[in-house]
This record gives sequence, C-alpha cells and structure tokens, in this order.
Amino acid sequence: MLSFPADLTDMPGPPLISRRRALRLAAGMGAWMAAAPLVRAASPAAFELAPAVFEEYVWSLHLPQADAAPLYLAYYAARLRTANSMAHLKQLPTQAVAKAFDELYAIIFYTADQQVLHHLIDVLGVLSQRQQATQLPLQRTYNACYYCRRADAASQLVLKFPGHLRLAPDIRLSTGAGIATPTVMHLASGRSELFAMAGSLPENPAVLMITHPGCHFSLNAFTAIREEPPLMRRLEGRLQLLAPHQIDFDVDDFVKWNHRYPSMPMSLAYHWRGWPMLDMRETPTFYFIKGGMVQHVMKGWRDDTAKDHLRLGLAKIDL
Repeated sequence: MLSFPADLTDMPGPPLISRRRALRLAAGMGAWMAAAPLVRAASPAAFELAPAVFEEYVWSLHLPQADAAPLYLAYYAARLRTANSMAHLKQLPTQAVAKAFDELYAIIFYTADQQVLHHLIDVLGVLSQRQQATQLPLQRTYNACYYCRRADAASQLVLKFPGHLRLAPDIRLSTGAGIATPTVMHLASGRSELFAMAGSLPENPAVLMITHPGCHFSLNAFTAIREEPPLMRRLEGRLQLLAPHQIDFDVDDFVKWNHRYPSMPMSLAYHWRGWPMLDMRETPTFYFIKGGMVQHVMKGWRDDTAKDHLRLGLAKIDL
C-alpha cells in the first residue's frame, strides 16, 4: 500500500482546521460538494498518490459501502475521468497506463459502476495494443465485468482471450432478483451455477452472520459455536451465513465451505444496497433480526468472551 502523511495539515495549502477532520464532517453529512474541494486541496501534486489519500479518508469514515459508493463516484468524476481519458493515456508510458488501470479497478471495487467499467475496458485496450495485457489485468477486467453484472462483457473477454481466464459460474436470476432489490445467491449445482433470488430480512427471529470463507476470525467464531451444544441448539435453524460478493470472487472457496459445513451453507449477497442497515466490510458481524428489523449488532470474535455477547444478542430477539 502506498504511504501517505499521517495528517494532511503537513501538506501544502492553508491548514485553517485539520483537513482530515473537515473532510470527515463534510463527507459524513453527505455534503460531497463541500468535501470534494477539501480532497483537491489536500492531495499533493503527485498524481499517483491522490487515489490512495482519498481511499484512506473514506475508509476512516467507517461508512457502509452503500454510502461510500457515491463518494467514490464523485471522486471519479472530479479526478479520474479526465486524468485517465483515452486521449491522455495514449500519450503516457505504459507504467502510467497500468497505474490508471489500477485506480479504475479500485473505484469499481467500491461502486460496481457501469461507466467506470467501460473506462476500465478501454484502458485494457490500450495495454493490449502495447502487448502489455498480462494475466493480472485480464483477470481483473473479467472479475470486474462479473462483479458489475455484465455477463455479456465477460463473455466477450473470454472469446477474445481464450484460455487466459479463470471463469466464474453462470448466474440464474429468479423473478424479482436483480440490481434494484436485495438479492442473495445460492450455489445451485456444484460450482457451475449460482441461483440468485430476491431477499428480505426475516420476520421471525434470526441471526445473520456476515462472513467469508477466507476470514479466520469467522472460522474461529463458527468453531467456538459448534463446540458448545447448548449455544448451537439456540441457533439451530436461525443462523444464516452471508458473504459479500467480492470483486475477486472465487466460487471454489464457497464450494469447499459448503461441503465442509453442509448444515450451515454460505450464500452470497449479489446486491445489498437495499439493505443499508448491513455493513458488508467487517467479518464476522452478527445481526440479530426480528420482525424484519435489526435489533442488535455484534462485531468481531476475539476470544471466547464473545459467546456472552452472542447470548445477549439472542436474548434481545427472544431466542
């Protein structure tokens, strides 16, 4: 990760108040028009450092992804769309083009935006013309297409670069599933297909655990729960495991998990912006739900004392 100053008051420009604090206040209130000038004033002249500085600021706000995404899109419009234009990139050395690719890929990670995806594909075209479309940018472009729900673009990439890509499973949508509604994906037939269906928070008492197969803290939590039969019985039929659909999604990780724990299969959040109450960034996070509403939240699993917090959450939803 790129390094940057601990506090941007050390950087050129009038300090007035802490720029870090001002940006937090402005962005935290959703006032992007106030926040954007602060980002521009705080960033150094070095083009390659600006996205890292901005990412650190947004991350420090601890916003749910649904709230952070508009900030990243506004930053793309203000800084990256013109700086990484095709006319400009064609005049730059390949290293700068590759850096632009990485910057756009990071924006897609936070937004899954179609416009930025088209821009990313164009930048890949520049790299390809220079014979620099290596395995990594090819795979990342494919992942981005899949992440942005553009199966058509992903298929075109496969046809253009046969044998170079690790393919993701097909997605089959049920009625009502899609971008506009919260949607959960389930492994349908081995690793070859994902079945996406519209989801809603359960009315009956339930515990939704935000997790991921590669999160060792989640594995520690799951192991500790399984080793305590009374606690496991309270959760039986009530615990649902949900993972964010990450841009570097690997279905094999989920196949292995579901094979190892068939009684606790893990599903994927295909689209979760309709769930603003759920933060998909931190795993594990436990949401205790009743009546279609979140009644209690528990984050992390450091040691066995977390079991007491889990019991407290269960009591709040009468389990």
